[in-house]
Amino acid sequence: MSLGYQEDLPAVPGWLNKGDNAWQMTAATLVGIQSMPGLVILYASVVKKKWAVNSAFMALYAFAAVLICWVLVGYRMAFGDELLPFWGKGAPVLGQTALQS
Repeated sequence: MSLGYQEDLPAVPGWLNKGDNAWQMTAATLVGIQSMPGLVILYASVVKKKWAVNSAFMALYAFAAVLICWVLVGYRMAFGDELLPFWGKGAPVLGQTALQS
């Protein structure tokens, strides 16, 4: 009988620890939240005063572009189908095959 049809399946795998996952998500969120203002302050402080706002917005645009690229392609490369032992197949997360699984 296939594993999916057994009646006594655990809700989560044995190796999955909810506390570890919660801490990793919290730490990643805190790093992401502090990254943007830190980069803006850093880049705005190394240019002339009249270019500080422009440099701050360039950092904001770069951060937003990386976030969009991660959501569309990078997430599937990290957690999607395996291409090599350490590298995945890049594909849009919102593709039809991703929505079916």
